[in-house]
Amino acid sequence: MKVEIGGNKYDVPVSWRELPFRNYIAALDHSLKGESDPVGYLSAITGIEIEVLRNTSVEGLAYIMQMVDFVNDPNGLAIYNKVEDKFQIDIGTQPYWKLELCNQEVKRVWSELYGDKKELTEAEVMHVYLKASSLFVRTYTDGLTYTTRKWFRKKEVTIEAIEIDDSPVASVYGLAVFFCKLLRPLTLIMRK
Repeated sequence: MKVEIGGNKYDVPVSWRELPFRNYIAALDHSLKGESDPVGYLSAITGIEIEVLRNTSVEGLAYIMQMVDFVNDPNGLAIYNKVEDKFQIDIGTQPYWKLELCNQEVKRVWSELYGDKKELTEAEVMHVYLKASSLFVRTYTDGLTYTTRKWFRKKEVTIEAIEIDDSPVASVYGLAVFFCKLLRPLTLIMRK
C-alpha cells in the first residue's frame, strides 16, 4: 500500500505476501538485538529510511504501525512454512564446495550478529540460519533438476538459482526454513 511522506510515495507492506524477505531479515536483526527503537523497526520492515520516519508525525507513524501490524501475529507466518515436493534435495550427493560455502556463510553471519559468543539460544541460531538462507537457497537451487507431472506427462525441468531477498516472505519462507533445517546438522552449530 502506498503512503505519502514529505511529498514522496513509499510502498508499505500490509501482509506477508508483500513483505520482502530482505526486510523480514532486517526486522529480525533489529528485534533480536534487543533494540527498542520503534522507528528503527519500522524502517527495517518498510524499507523507508530511518530519517524520513523520524521526521514523520506521530499520527503518521501510528498509521504505518497499524499497516504492518500483521507481523505481530505469532501464527501468521506459520502457514507459509511449507515447501513443494520438488525440493527434495539429498545434500550428500551434492558437491562438497556447496556445503563448505554454506558453512562459511554461517560462520560469517554468526560473527556479524553475535561476535565471539560461543553458545546461542534457539531463536538466535534460527536467526543466523535464516539470515544465511539466501545463500543456501541460491547455492543449492542453481541447476536443480526436478520432474513435473501434468496429467500423464512427465517433464524434467532445470532451474536457475532462486534469489529470495526481494521475494515476498509468503513465497519463500518455507523454502528458507527447509534449507535451514536441511543444512543445520551439517554446518557449524557451536563455535570453538
